[in-house]
Amino acid sequence: MAPVASVVVTPDSATVLARSTLQLQATLLDSAGRLLTGRGVHWTSSDPFVATVSSTGLVTGVGNGPAIITATAEQRSGAARLTVFAPVASVTVDQGDQTIVVGGAVQLSATPRDWRGVVLAARVVAWSSLDPGTVSVTSTGVVTGQAPGSGVLTATSEGQTGSATIAVAILELRELAPGLSTHTCGVTPGGATFCWGSDAYGQLGNGAAGDDATAMLTRGDHSFVTASGGGRFTCGVVAGGAAYCWGSGSRGRLGNGSVTGSPTPVAVAGGLSFRTLSAGFSHTCALTDEGAAYCWGDNGTGQLGTETVKLSLTPRKRRTFAERASPPRAGCATVQRAQIGRPPQLRRDSRGRCVLLGRQSLGRAGRRLDASLLDARACRGRAGLQRHQRWLGFHLRGHDRRPRVLLGGRQRRSTRHYPSP
Repeated sequence: MAPVASVVVTPDSATVLARSTLQLQATLLDSAGRLLTGRGVHWTSSDPFVATVSSTGLVTGVGNGPAIITATAEQRSGAARLTVFAPVASVTVDQGDQTIVVGGAVQLSATPRDWRGVVLAARVVAWSSLDPGTVSVTSTGVVTGQAPGSGVLTATSEGQTGSATIAVAILELRELAPGLSTHTCGVTPGGATFCWGSDAYGQLGNGAAGDDATAMLTRGDHSFVTASGGGRFTCGVVAGGAAYCWGSGSRGRLGNGSVTGSPTPVAVAGGLSFRTLSAGFSHTCALTDEGAAYCWGDNGTGQLGTETVKLSLTPRKRRTFAERASPPRAGCATVQRAQIGRPPQLRRDSRGRCVLLGRQSLGRAGRRLDASLLDARACRGRAGLQRHQRWLGFHLRGHDRRPRVLLGGRQRRSTRHYPSP
């Protein structure tokens, strides 16, 4: 019996649609080119995720791409090169439903997928708007708000369509929250939060969509009562008192027990209820309805008001001056509002001495100065407090992104800058 010298597979190349079949034939020849029959043939596929083959040579298209089908008999083999084309089975608009302002623009993208839900690259997508007078869209998916209302956008590829509803609003803010790193946020009367500017760390809160010169609605169904922009992050308090933060998580900025950033609002850990908060460059402090102060984030210069300089990934309570054993005297204020990242503030401790909240060189919260600089006499009365603050403005200049320090009764802008976090 002559051995198999060669195997010829027909057709040797073909295009197959996904979920369709193609029958291949293997012809066995001896060294003289004569046909051999009654020999076993083994079939294999180079990529079963693209195409499978049965023991009889029946090919089934599975996914998109190339595959080589090989027939082997007596250690001789032949092959067919196939290309499987998976048509678009569904289209999704990646950013989903969202709200933009009149005159604002946002870049949308659409993703075609095959019957298995696998993303298909290099497919043509056509965009259209069902109400171009309210919201328009370009051929590349750039959406612009034209008038208040809402409109449906569609993305179509190979006969399959996905859609998203875009609401267009006139932006009216009741609170503005400038950040300390080239971004700004604001809260509308209805509690929606819009942000614009740099989004390098996700501080705009709209899902890491990138920098935006127009106001973008922060993701999540939250109703904020106040917000505060920090350095590369933003925090806010919602109705009910829960705190949320978004942006960079470095140094524990977000207060959720992690240093991982988030481009959308995440809940601050602890389940605490706050009435207000204030974000610094890399830390935040918040007040409860009872006046208790909680802080989280960076503590390298004692800005959290704790006994150590160890950072805190979650809110830590600090004793307010209202809770000290000795009541505050004239000229030293109690804590009524959290406001950080500002010039040094004078307060009186339980021993009757005035203290300066903040590191001497940085104006941060929580460090006590030498009593020789700040004694009870220096803080006696409102005039004495003001005089001492002016003196401190000359010798101990605080700073932030908008620093102003007192010098001889006038405001003087500091030229110092924040260190890198």
